[in-house]
Parts: sequence; C-alpha cells; structure tokens
Amino acid sequence: MGPTQMAGRPLAGLGGDAPSCDPQAAPIVGGSARLQRQGQMLVYQCPEGQFPYPRPVRECRSNGRWSPLNPPGGRPLAKAECRGCPGPLEFDNGHFHPRQPRYNISQTLTFECFEGYTLRGPHNRTCLPNGKWSGGMAICDDGEGQCPDPGIPIGATKDGQHYRVEDRVRYRCGRGLVMFGSKERTCQESGAWSGTEPECRGDEMGGGGRGARGLEGGPQSGAGRQLHPPRAGPHD
Repeated sequence: MGPTQMAGRPLAGLGGDAPSCDPQAAPIVGGSARLQRQGQMLVYQCPEGQFPYPRPVRECRSNGRWSPLNPPGGRPLAKAECRGCPGPLEFDNGHFHPRQPRYNISQTLTFECFEGYTLRGPHNRTCLPNGKWSGGMAICDDGEGQCPDPGIPIGATKDGQHYRVEDRVRYRCGRGLVMFGSKERTCQESGAWSGTEPECRGDEMGGGGRGARGLEGGPQSGAGRQLHPPRAGPHD
C-alpha cells in the first residue's frame, strides 16, 4: 500500500488516536507530495530548478486538516505550487538576457546598458532557492537627473521617466506578485528618493495581502522596455 493510500485512515500502532489527514486535499501544482512520519507530515517535491511555495512541508493537525499555507505578507493559499524566480517586465536604457517569463533556481540574468549609460548595481543576478534574486537592482543611468535613476525591480513596471526635484515615479508588480516597499517615490531636493526601494515578491496568483496589489495584466514574456527616456519636458 502506497503512502498516499495510507494517509486516509487511522494509523496502526497508534491506537487510532493520531489525526488522519487526506493527502488528496493538499495537492501541489506542478509537483508531487509524499507522506512521512506515519502520515503526519506531507513533504512537497518540485522539478529541478523550482521550489515548493509557500512552504515545503505541512503537518497533519488534530482537527484532521493540514497546516495552512501562509505566504509572507499574503492570505492563506488553497494550493501549494512549484515556483522559480519572476522575470523582468521592464528594463530601461539597456537589455538583459536570457528573456523568460520565469527562471529556475541557479539561473543567471545578465544586464548590459546602451551607449551613454552606466550600469549601477550587479552585471549578473542569480535566482536563489527562496525565489528571490541575488544582489540589488541593475540600473542603467546617464546621470542627467537631479536624482539618480531609481530603477525598476524585477517583476515590476514603472510610470515616470523624469528625475527632477518633485518628480514622481510609481511602481506596480506583475500578476501573482505583491509589492513590498514604496509603490510611489518622489525626487527630493537632497538628490535622494523618498520612501524605500520596492520589491516584488511571490504571493497567491492574482491575490492580495499586505502591500500593493499586483498588476492583473502586463507582459510576461520577459522582454523588457528598452528605451532612452527623455530627461527634459513637463513633469509626469
């Protein structure tokens, strides 16, 4: 009898006192699950290069239900899923490769700038086992703004292309991602941006939670916006 079949009934040798949870009630999208500890623990497994989100293990509780899936900053999920790292939606004044909607663990993104722009931040970023990218934002800047180019987090889009005092930029995360940090930032007289650098993290597909709600649509091809934005002209 396989482990999945064993989990749906009281366990022999435990006097029927141990809770019984149905593994069929706790699937993982894109992966598989196996029982451990005599059916009291469910362990998720994903294909190479992906990880179980939001957690790899669930425990059978006394009420006969599996422990909930609570992602950081989000509401409980109905199902676990196998994930990698999100891809860039936009990248100003340069290009990146390879272009994919999602990336597997250990894959590397390489950023390069157009002529006349200087790269701030890492040339390469690597997809980590927790679904985040190594290093900080890669930004191509020509140094003409009163504030430096604030960049675009991976998985986000940005509105606002002028970086003078009191100019603002606004960010939105792609579908299935939740924003942490400031979704709107203002160029200050000090030459620094208000707020904190935003970051888009995984959450329930199309769901909310703490932070800004993700953008429901938007490109998922990984091909970023590659423009030479003007620095002069009316405010956004």
